[in-house]
Amino acid sequence: MPSLIAQAAAPSVGALLLEHVGAHGTLATLVGLALLNVGLACSLGWLIFRRRTVQVQMQ
Repeated sequence: MPSLIAQAAAPSVGALLLEHVGAHGTLATLVGLALLNVGLACSLGWLIFRRRTVQVQMQ
């Protein structure tokens, strides 16, 4: 359900960003959010890899 709310709000938030900060500001915001997403995905992958490595060493 939260993802549906985010999908419904995205066009309105995008329009507000364009109105207040312009095209370059909107692009910078989207790039920042994309980099944050990549960082979080890499962190999650590292944590999963680390947990599997610890489990293999314990066996």
